[in-house]
Amino acid sequence: STENTEINFSKNTVYDAVNFNAYEKPDSDPNAISNSIVLHSPYIPVHVEYTLKIKPNRKLTNTEKDKAVILLDYGSDKDVVKVQWNNDWAEGKFNRLGTAKLLIDNNQPSVSSGWSEGALVNNSSLLLKGTTKVGDIVSFRAELDGKWLRFARVKDNFIYTFDEKCPRGSGSHTLKVTTVNTAGNTNIQSFTFQR
Repeated sequence: STENTEINFSKNTVYDAVNFNAYEKPDSDPNAISNSIVLHSPYIPVHVEYTLKIKPNRKLTNTEKDKAVILLDYGSDKDVVKVQWNNDWAEGKFNRLGTAKLLIDNNQPSVSSGWSEGALVNNSSLLLKGTTKVGDIVSFRAELDGKWLRFARVKDNFIYTFDEKCPRGSGSHTLKVTTVNTAGNTNIQSFTFQR
């Protein structure tokens, strides 16, 4: 633990005895509301999920608290979790070590299409590429002309393979897509195409 951090490990969290080292350092990210907290080394495996608590470096509004996430950078990738608040402490659960910080994420997720608006689509499928600045897209819903449409997800790509719900020659269509990211930011987008 540090002045603004608490780490709660169970006795089986790490495989062997570790002289655990944690410290804080300033963070230059304008969205950070804490120092960076270095949690030992990302090369030490964690076998059981642990709880990380971080105290923000300033008083937050309820709106800011609602958009707070903890980002854990472990070198090869990053994990982001929406925080649970326990008094003035932000809590998240992780199964890796690395460098963590508390962030406010007000960025909307989005998807981009591979076709021009209103274009004739002759492909066998529609592909939407999802992006979000922090974390992941945790919810995706698509509606074709007001009716739910099933998309498959492969990493950050969302794919609909044309079927009887949208056959060739069926004319103009509107695809409405709603995405939500880890922090709970929602974006609703519409795309049009011809089939």
